[in-house]
Amino acid sequence: MKKIIPFLFLLVTATIACSKRDAGCAAERVDYFRDRLSIDMGYGELVNTFGEPDKDLGSGIHMYQYRLCDETSIVIGFTDRMLYARHVDKDLKVIDTIL
Repeated sequence: MKKIIPFLFLLVTATIACSKRDAGCAAERVDYFRDRLSIDMGYGELVNTFGEPDKDLGSGIHMYQYRLCDETSIVIGFTDRMLYARHVDKDLKVIDTIL
């Protein structure tokens, strides 16, 4: 019995980790952003909806980067309001303009 408990703990932990990764990845697809982004979102609503950005690429304006599962990113231009949202490749070349 003592040997089974650690095994069960490991099994449950691994299952939870895998399910969170799969759920997180589903939320990190371009359609997830396309369906939920709105040009009138403030920064707080952006973070509540998508989480903290992975990176801020900007220097004059904020350019919030959200990395996606397929190694592309969503880049959102932001000052005191959202200016644009773009789907970009790994070299930051625009694939599509979302907003």
